[in-house]
Amino acid sequence: KIMLASAGAEETPTPLGTYYISDRGKSFFAPRFGEGALYWVRFYKTYLFHSMPRDPSWNMKEDAVKRLGKPASHGCVRFLDEDAQWFYENVPKGAMVIIHDFAR
Repeated sequence: KIMLASAGAEETPTPLGTYYISDRGKSFFAPRFGEGALYWVRFYKTYLFHSMPRDPSWNMKEDAVKRLGKPASHGCVRFLDEDAQWFYENVPKGAMVIIHDFAR
């Protein structure tokens, strides 16, 4: 499956390396960033694959949607909601994840 995603912005990059999927959940809210998301899947420490971010009122952050496909996050990998749900439901615990840089 091919999914459009946004990874970490230049000042908050997604860590490069080989990781393994650990835990997951249906939603979270991170007060320090003032946002949350749906369908999170952890690959390393606090780094997750998840849906488009939500504000404190749980509204999707439209500016994040407009930046999909470009570096934009605090280091997590963001997907459209339906792709995040697919990832959550289909990528098993222990699956290998390789995060690498690519030519732009």
